[in-house]
Amino acid sequence: MNETISRLKHEWDIVTEIKKVVQLTKRGQNFVGLCPFHSEKTPSFYVSPGKKIFHCFGCGENGDVISFVMKHDHLSFKEVVLEKAKEFNIPHQFSQNESESSSLDKLRAFLNSLQLQYVHWLKQNQDPMAYLQDRGLSNADMAMFGLGYAPESRVQQAWLKDNGWLEICKDTGLFKDDGYPLLQQRLIFPIHNSRGIIVGFSGRIINDSQLAKYINSPESAVFSKKKILYATHLAKSAIKNAQSCVVVEGYMDAISMHKRGINNVVGVMGTALTDGHAKELAKYTDNVTLLFDSDKAGQAAIVKSLDALLLNNLVVRVASINEKDPADFLEKNNSDVLNSVLDTAPIYMDFFIHKLIESGALDDPQKKSKGVMFLCEHLSKEKNKVIKDDYKRIISDKFSVSINVIESYLAPKSSSGYQPKIEIKTNSKFKKAEEVVGYLLVTDLEFRRKNLNDLQDLIPFLSVKEIFKQFEKSDAIDYEIINEIRDSEIRNFLVSLIIKFTELNISFKQTEMEEYKQILNQTKVESRIAEIRSLLADVQGNQEKELLIELSRLIKKIK
Repeated sequence: MNETISRLKHEWDIVTEIKKVVQLTKRGQNFVGLCPFHSEKTPSFYVSPGKKIFHCFGCGENGDVISFVMKHDHLSFKEVVLEKAKEFNIPHQFSQNESESSSLDKLRAFLNSLQLQYVHWLKQNQDPMAYLQDRGLSNADMAMFGLGYAPESRVQQAWLKDNGWLEICKDTGLFKDDGYPLLQQRLIFPIHNSRGIIVGFSGRIINDSQLAKYINSPESAVFSKKKILYATHLAKSAIKNAQSCVVVEGYMDAISMHKRGINNVVGVMGTALTDGHAKELAKYTDNVTLLFDSDKAGQAAIVKSLDALLLNNLVVRVASINEKDPADFLEKNNSDVLNSVLDTAPIYMDFFIHKLIESGALDDPQKKSKGVMFLCEHLSKEKNKVIKDDYKRIISDKFSVSINVIESYLAPKSSSGYQPKIEIKTNSKFKKAEEVVGYLLVTDLEFRRKNLNDLQDLIPFLSVKEIFKQFEKSDAIDYEIINEIRDSEIRNFLVSLIIKFTELNISFKQTEMEEYKQILNQTKVESRIAEIRSLLADVQGNQEKELLIELSRLIKKIK
């Protein structure tokens, strides 16, 4: 298996992979961008192609290409390696021993088993089956989307207990410690990630209850509503072929369109499109058409979704229908009519301009002013320079507003233009010596073999016996040895050193080591002197005498 991992890391380019979800800019030996693991406005996320690692100086996330995909896509080590080994045609061998499965693998197994049981319960319950049939779904449609049913709590709790799932079920957020379910007496829509792996469920009421219409799986180790779009696993091939994607609001909307042969369709899950959704769409196409509900909430969701799509360089169109939602539209019209609506959908700016003119903005100075500011606010996010330039003139002509006014609204807000850079400068000679020596211990095996023993008492992280033994026994370098360290704080510190030093392309000579050793040793002595002086205030007798002798010896040592 070690050979499989080595080959995989060699052939799998970390920059190419991370560029799928992060806009990276070359800086020195590294690439830098906004971290995908936390919200930030100033880039602190670095990728080193030479060392094949990433590190965020903001939140501390770091690792290699395998761990990046694991963290970003909520996958287990096994899932990532199996998928990419197949893609790169690399032989592999995984043990099937259940005890060796990760907690994530076990969670996957539970979700898959739960999905099959939901399907079984659907077939046993007449009301949800009748509801789906009334909505025009055949048994084949239900099977294609894996639709199921969650019965009353006692039935689910008994199944969990009988199958030994009571312990792990709570990790999904769908069940309490005693197995009491969040979803009950609801139609079930399984939610898959883009790879087709089940990550969660959504439950819909099938009566006129006052309960929430839909309840989604809570955020968990495998499910993030802000990143996953419904039916992406079924739609991604069609999206690539059509070079466009249609985004709808609901599960039934997506299902209704897929069953009628409109397959480049995904759905949001009760929220406007996020940056994570936009990045997911950008993997497959540059063109997105929003087909949201015609009610106020749907129209508001269009506006909320725009920024994320535009900031990810997507060309956005907006389609309008005369029914509440696509599912209702398709009950009265065939797929050809809907395809025609989608094919003629206007660019988002044309859609908004039409809506403003329709609302009387041309005849009302107040409406005109607000409308032009609204248009410019969204046009300012547009990355396509041709589209941006065209619509400056169109807005000016349509609303009889000077082009200078339009450009003033579009002008970027003033900023300092400050771009922080990683620097090797530190607060003290000791800190610099510690960083230099730490970097060399990690990246240079010959250096480590020559100097490790001398440095054991001088470098703080080497005072941890377990870490010293790892450095002593291992021939690994760079991230391979760092990944063996359990202490996350020390691991983050060492990864950050690799990024810092490769950023500046600095190398160090063995002849410089004596100076660094002297600095580290002096710091150690000074620290002990300060400690003794503090202890002397509380001791007397023989202990005081011993400390004074040690203090005298140490003071002479640094003079």
